[in-house]
Amino acid sequence: MNKRTFTAVAGFLTIAVIASVLSTDGVFSNGAHKGLKSGSFALYAPSSDKLTPPDAVLVTPPVLGSSAGMSLGATWTLLGSSSASVFAIPTANSGVPPAQTPLTAIGIEGSLYQLWTLTAAVNSLGGLNSGLILPLPDSFANRFPGPDEITFQIFQFTTGSEATSMLSSPNFSLTSSNAQVEGFTQLNGGAINGGTVASYSSSSLGDLKDFEFQWVQGTTWVQVGVVGSFDMTLVEAAQVAAAVPA
Repeated sequence: MNKRTFTAVAGFLTIAVIASVLSTDGVFSNGAHKGLKSGSFALYAPSSDKLTPPDAVLVTPPVLGSSAGMSLGATWTLLGSSSASVFAIPTANSGVPPAQTPLTAIGIEGSLYQLWTLTAAVNSLGGLNSGLILPLPDSFANRFPGPDEITFQIFQFTTGSEATSMLSSPNFSLTSSNAQVEGFTQLNGGAINGGTVASYSSSSLGDLKDFEFQWVQGTTWVQVGVVGSFDMTLVEAAQVAAAVPA
């Protein structure tokens, strides 16, 4: 399963991407009826595989404001921003399908997805609808040592315990015990706020590096992916990933 390749295609979904502006393959497999239990529902990440239970319903929480997103300087350009979706499957005792249930019953109050790249890349290659393809070509990325692409995603829950559950969910976590995720290797150091960090490898990345971070901030589950040049360090990636409002 490939992580993602962004192209100038309208309509898009990601963690899989869970949005409505870009196009990408799913990162996380939803497993065989394993999910984060939130109230009376099991939650699954959207995925490109075919393991999604037939009773799953795609739920899109309200989009959070830009103030909940990343705070980056002029060297970065925001390519897209939207809500992040999740599959919800009613458990045996829920009584009603998620399509007829308020999001508060599922436990998610809001979400946000953002995609960033270097302003230099946009100036040189164009935007998503005018020539830019992600990940950036090695020949371009290696002219700018360090991070050059950031994917940011958050789910805001009603309680901190629900957000923390995401860190160990077999459908969302980056832990080494999560056999559902291909290409990820959990790392022992470099995590943010007591969360988890992993490196990601794929032929689609070429010589580029990719580090993925997950952590909990209050009642919010955060995931940030940082792609960069072949010599990008984990410290450099973590410094950029941590640019999230407290």
